[in-house]
Amino acid sequence: MLKQLRIQNFKGWKDTGAIRMAPLSLFFGANSSGKSSIGQFLMMLKQTVESPDRKAVFYPGGKNSAVSLGSYQEMVFHRDPSKKITFDYRWSLPEMLKFKDPVTGRSFFGDSLSFHAKVGLEDKDKHTLVLDQLKYELLERRGIQTIHRHGAKIGQQVRV
Repeated sequence: MLKQLRIQNFKGWKDTGAIRMAPLSLFFGANSSGKSSIGQFLMMLKQTVESPDRKAVFYPGGKNSAVSLGSYQEMVFHRDPSKKITFDYRWSLPEMLKFKDPVTGRSFFGDSLSFHAKVGLEDKDKHTLVLDQLKYELLERRGIQTIHRHGAKIGQQVRV
């Protein structure tokens, strides 16, 4: 279950701050305050995972998608393509995950996962969407066990 979410530089949000999620989460606020943007962001992540394009950093949607967010410039805060969209989320696992690294022999276990990513346009051409930072961790109630931290540049041509 999704437990916590934070989004930075997405649509009208400079920073949502940490949003604690529950089995039922409701968002209240004035019109045009960014409530729908949180749902749109989550739907975009779902669309990206379900997209057949394995090179897509984000799949903002098409004509038959649940959400269609347009270009990166239309998604990023203040339409400033120099900004990076950053997001973090944490979710609990239905049961303790346990495994052993076959290379090092080290054992890992945890009951939740955290994920952090930073996405933006590549500095040199401003037309390629890249994953600038990626970090994920297996967590346990008593602390953090880092499985893998990875910084990657995965490119995708996008319209700006």
